[in-house]
Amino acid sequence: MKFPALFKNQKIYWPTPFGWTAVLATAFILIFIFLHNVYYFLAVTKPVDSNIFIVEGWVPDYCLENVYEKYLNHSIAKIFVTGGPVEQGSYLINFKNFASLGAASLEKLGIPDSLMIKIPAPYVQKDRTYTSAVALKKWFLIHKNINYKVNIVTLGVHARRSKVLFQKALSKSVTVGVIAIPDKDYDPTIWYLSSNGLKTVLVEIISYVYTVIFLFHHDLK
Repeated sequence: MKFPALFKNQKIYWPTPFGWTAVLATAFILIFIFLHNVYYFLAVTKPVDSNIFIVEGWVPDYCLENVYEKYLNHSIAKIFVTGGPVEQGSYLINFKNFASLGAASLEKLGIPDSLMIKIPAPYVQKDRTYTSAVALKKWFLIHKNINYKVNIVTLGVHARRSKVLFQKALSKSVTVGVIAIPDKDYDPTIWYLSSNGLKTVLVEIISYVYTVIFLFHHDLK
């Protein structure tokens, strides 16, 4: 019994030394463009004309200071502070969630409590930003108070994903803007030369790609 052949001779084209040089040069240029632009793609700042702000309560203090500066410039009428449970140190600081912690920090800076609404979110293992956005959506529905334009304040490369997820949760009737506060843990122009920058940006790239694919092919619960 004769078995069919599994392999056969076939002519293929192989790059010449000059061809390899062109391929490597093209790859180098593409990698350079990616490294130079990916931070600014993710850390997008694109606010809308609104004095209603959403502040993600987990952001560092210097982000909250930026919000306080906006308050001093009379550009804030209301702040929704979102965030899930504080998973470490809650027994010491007496705050069980980042919504309360963020709001208390803003009040300490000088923003009146009357301007802030705390929107705590439940604990989840994944999709934490989306869960916070859904909690805000529920508040809007309960209070029959839909703000048609809002601006999210968040940290660095998390901005684009926050915008996508809040827009998804709040529906197309709400226009979501975003303000990315630069991350002070690394230089955004050379993020790939810092361990903090490398870890943060690469994780956010993966998370953003996952989010976009997940949003297009599934409904987040």
